[in-house]
Amino acid sequence: MNKLSKEELCNRAHNKAFSKMINIKDDIKRVNKEIKEGGNGSVPLELLRKSIVNLDNDLQVWNHIAKLIETDDFRQPIKNNVEILHNIMGLSGPDYMDYDVDFDQLPIG
Repeated sequence: MNKLSKEELCNRAHNKAFSKMINIKDDIKRVNKEIKEGGNGSVPLELLRKSIVNLDNDLQVWNHIAKLIETDDFRQPIKNNVEILHNIMGLSGPDYMDYDVDFDQLPIG
């Protein structure tokens, strides 16, 4: 099996999310038109109205997924919590352990 690169994976996820949103928007338009026309008799109007609510909820979820995909910076390696804390505390430099302390001068006791 050919493994996709992180960039290819992100691009495909982006395309699929936006394709899904376009399809949902088309479904919403189609169902709204069917409701305005009084339905075709095969599906009750109340069920069509409920489907609009469900389609709108799906669209919100896919919008959220698309935002997550868009804000994912796939060029940066994922850091673990220890690395993040070290960066925040300034401990990530190569000389963070280099300090000159005269232990005889420390007040003890």
